[in-house]
Amino acid sequence: MDELLKKCEDSGVIQRTTRNFSFMKVLKFISLRVNIISLQCIDWILLSLKKDEMLPSERAIQSRIKEAFAHKVAYEVWIEFMHILSN
Repeated sequence: MDELLKKCEDSGVIQRTTRNFSFMKVLKFISLRVNIISLQCIDWILLSLKKDEMLPSERAIQSRIKEAFAHKVAYEVWIEFMHILSN
């Protein structure tokens, strides 16, 4: 299984992230790497935040996108996205 994950990571399909929290708690994540954040990705992000009992603030959504998909949404794209949602 590690060999398969390594091949997927090397080919850019997935990413591995290690997060260190206080009190020596370490979490390891494996997530898909995407180039475009689709509506399905946004839906998954919102469901993920709901499951974690977090409010879907702009900051929380952007952080979860970065954490889950290794993708930082450009400021201009985010503004356009918010404009589309408000109409």
